[in-house]
Amino acid sequence: MKVKEPDVLREALWGLKAIATFMGCTTDRVRSMSKDPDCPIYRPGGQYHALRSELWTWMRSKPSKAA
Repeated sequence: MKVKEPDVLREALWGLKAIATFMGCTTDRVRSMSKDPDCPIYRPGGQYHALRSELWTWMRSKPSKAA
């Protein structure tokens, strides 16, 4: 019997590169954004971690710089 992976594991992003790829930016930008207390990028045990749904909601709440 196959054990179903919990949803939170499928939506988890571990590491700067994975988060940067999801967000479409550089790892340096992710590092910088993670210092914003409102940004949902965490560092449990020193490794960067984020959840796709939290990042998506946070990114959509930011005003667009285009225009």
